[in-house]
Amino acid sequence: MRVLVVEPKKAPYVKEVGEELPDLQKEVGGFIEAVYPFEDDAAIICNEEGKQKNLELNRALFDRDGEVYDIIAGTFLITGTREDSFGSLSPEQIDRYSRRYETPETFLFEGNRIRVKKELPKAERNEQRFYKNGFTLSVREDPDPVSPRRSFDNFGTVVIFDREIPGDKTEFTDPDAFFLDRLTEHFGSGKRAEAYLSASGALNLPKGVQNRMIMAELCKDHVFLPVYRYRHGGDALSTVPYSDPWDSGQIGWIYATREQVKERFGTWNDFTVPLCKQVLENEIQTYSDYLKGENYVYDLISDRTGEVIDGGLWTGDIESLKAFAFNGIAGRQERRKERNGEEK
Repeated sequence: MRVLVVEPKKAPYVKEVGEELPDLQKEVGGFIEAVYPFEDDAAIICNEEGKQKNLELNRALFDRDGEVYDIIAGTFLITGTREDSFGSLSPEQIDRYSRRYETPETFLFEGNRIRVKKELPKAERNEQRFYKNGFTLSVREDPDPVSPRRSFDNFGTVVIFDREIPGDKTEFTDPDAFFLDRLTEHFGSGKRAEAYLSASGALNLPKGVQNRMIMAELCKDHVFLPVYRYRHGGDALSTVPYSDPWDSGQIGWIYATREQVKERFGTWNDFTVPLCKQVLENEIQTYSDYLKGENYVYDLISDRTGEVIDGGLWTGDIESLKAFAFNGIAGRQERRKERNGEEK
């Protein structure tokens, strides 16, 4: 029969073993004991005297609350179960329990409490694992991340004049061309936009003052936030200035129109405009995280069943990912139950 063999300090592996009692005793090194910690048709076969013989502690068993209630000592098998005997695991079970027990464990005893520490193999040093309330969050670097300006359904539009960092619109090579485009939409006429720019230029104001005057006019039906770049061992973006004037400066804007705000929030007023700004700030933060290399692939795994209950791509810091993954566990489980019910 086809089973999983789980040895201390090693990842599980598949093996064909005999179904007779002597075959199973040989695999675990003594009298066998069957344990049934799983919700499907599977069992653990271990050495009944593993702890008495001081065999090396192997893997922990967890209760429904994620607390350790026992530790298996020595090599054990995971088998399928039939009505009155053991049998081969299905391919799905092999995948599930290979993932569940893939990482060797060590144990710390603190009074009556047992702490489980996962020991990642060197080959998996790119992976980080976090544990909470009976769940494991596996986080790995995304080997081929896609820019959130391409992969997400973004609310704002990013215009950047620094060609080292692509914006959403690339036809503008300088602020003047961008202002003309936005003023044309604002006034509903290219001639009126050109006349406005000509009149503001005739005032002979400093360039910065003239730009602020144009922005004030545009903000009657646009929401604008500046985009600043910080270069220091990589790139970072922000909607507020950095304190280092030598390695930072404004490189463009992110904006949304009045119609976009009304479509998103239902109306344009003193309440929805700040909400719009918050969305734009978040989009720039996500883009900054992407540029800084904070791009991950994650799986959220139930320690009790070995099932992956959520997973995907994440752009942002790992602490935010941990909060997102662990805080939403209950809701994800309910949605999975609903989907499974619909599928049945």
